[in-house]
Amino acid sequence: MSDCLCLPSAIRGIAQPQVKPSRPMMIPNSVTIRPGMNDIHRIESPAMIWPLQCPDDMAGMIAYPMKGEGTPSSQYVNERSMNGFNVPGFYGVYLPYPGDWKVFFFGGSAVACVILDEANPMVSTIRDPGCYAQGVSSVASVGVASGTVLSANPFADYRVFQNDSANTIYLRLGAAAVVNVGIRLNPNGGSYEMSRKFGNLWRGAVRAIATAAASNLMMTEGGTPSPT
Repeated sequence: MSDCLCLPSAIRGIAQPQVKPSRPMMIPNSVTIRPGMNDIHRIESPAMIWPLQCPDDMAGMIAYPMKGEGTPSSQYVNERSMNGFNVPGFYGVYLPYPGDWKVFFFGGSAVACVILDEANPMVSTIRDPGCYAQGVSSVASVGVASGTVLSANPFADYRVFQNDSANTIYLRLGAAAVVNVGIRLNPNGGSYEMSRKFGNLWRGAVRAIATAAASNLMMTEGGTPSPT
C-alpha cells in the first residue's frame, strides 16, 4: 500500500480558500496596514482606521467593501461595489458599514493603526474638518541653519506660524529648510495658516531657517488626543 495521501479528484490541484476569523474583530483594535492592499475582516459596526504614526512621507489610504459582505445603510447601497471611502484631509479611512473590507495604502512602509468604533467620541471630532479638540502654543528660536520647529504629528488638524522677529523666516515641509525656498514668513508678523478645512494641512515635520540668528517663531497646533 502506498504511504501517499490521496485526495479526491474533485479537489486535487485546487487552491483552498483562506479561513476567515471565527469571531468579529474587537474594537478598538490595533492593526498594521502595509503598502498595497490589506484585508480587514469582520468589522461589526461602522468604524475608522486611524494611523498612529506620521512619517514625513506618509501617504493616504482608501477602503473598498468586499462584494457580498456586510449590510450597508441606504445611502451606500448603490456605491458598495467599486467606490472607495476615505476621510477628507486625513490619512486614515472610514468604514461606513459592517462587513469585510479591503484597505489600499499608498505608502512605502507599514504603518501602525488603531480601529475605532463609530460610537467612539473621537470619531466625530476626526471627521469634522472645521474644529480641533486640543490646542498647543509654542515658540521656537530659528537660526541661520535648518532646524525642526514642529515634529510630525498624526493627530494635528490645524497649524499656524507667525514671525515674531525683524528677520525673514522660511518654512520647509518634510525637508531641510533653505533660504528663499518653501514658505516665506515676512518680518514683524508674517504668518502662514494650514488646516484640514483649508485643504492645505501638513502633518509631517516642519523645519525653518532665518536670515539672522535668534529669530522668534510663534506657533499654535490644534488636534485631537491620542485615540483609545
